[in-house]
Amino acid sequence: FAVDWVSSTVRPLVDVAHGACYIAHAIGALEVASLHKRDTHDASIRAACESSQLLARIAPAISVLPLAVRFAQCLRQYTISGVRFPPLANALKYALSMTTVLFGSFHEFESTRDRALFRAAWLTLFELNSLVSFSWDIFVDWSLGDPAHGMLRKDLMYPSELTYYMLAVLNLIGRHVWLLTLMPPGIEKRFGALGSVILLGNASFLAAFEIVRRAAWSLVRLENEHRANTQGYRVFAYVPLRFGSTQPAPDAAARASAARARKWYSDVPAMLELVVMAGSALYLCFAAVTYDPS
Repeated sequence: FAVDWVSSTVRPLVDVAHGACYIAHAIGALEVASLHKRDTHDASIRAACESSQLLARIAPAISVLPLAVRFAQCLRQYTISGVRFPPLANALKYALSMTTVLFGSFHEFESTRDRALFRAAWLTLFELNSLVSFSWDIFVDWSLGDPAHGMLRKDLMYPSELTYYMLAVLNLIGRHVWLLTLMPPGIEKRFGALGSVILLGNASFLAAFEIVRRAAWSLVRLENEHRANTQGYRVFAYVPLRFGSTQPAPDAAARASAARARKWYSDVPAMLELVVMAGSALYLCFAAVTYDPS
């Protein structure tokens, strides 16, 4: 849950990296200016940061790191539980997200203006990632989508069903705000002052809207988790203890006995699945970075 929130604050974190680069270059420019008695220029500092190779590597790393952590968590959850769904499916979702983020970081949409097929593939990848993430939010994280209950579910804790529909629409819009980044350069000139406001506020709006979307996601995610926690005494602040016996619970003893009887080679298929998943994710990320559309 915490890492999911970090993934939604990627844009502010990247802005922090840009700000640190700007301050570092500004301090250096001031020192040079004091020695040579020259004025510093904001445009030159901005250009130095935009051309910084270190920043060009840090920004994609910041963007993909929370997704990589969630990918590893999903694989670990599979090794502990031994259940393929939802851990492995969730890992595939994060692998797709990592590929999309790296592909978009190293291949900007505007740089492919003369390649119609590549642009179509670019849009398809981003739209696929948005739809998969949105579907996962609705059907898995929120446990909605039951046709028998108006595409919601039987047990709802919020008093109004309209709340769920509104949050679902907000989540769908939030998963597609990246479309605003496809505005071609110079479009602000067509709308005068309003266009300048849109251009200047684009990055800030994207970052703020993603945080709003994640907050809305959290409302239903926590509600669904609380609803599901009614099993196994997890909804209470205490767990009933068996004071009448010093022996472990029957189910715990059965699990311990099964674990002792299990042979080492019984874990080989699961380990192979983990290797294939991790290797595929690494290959896709590497291909997204090194792909040359020309």
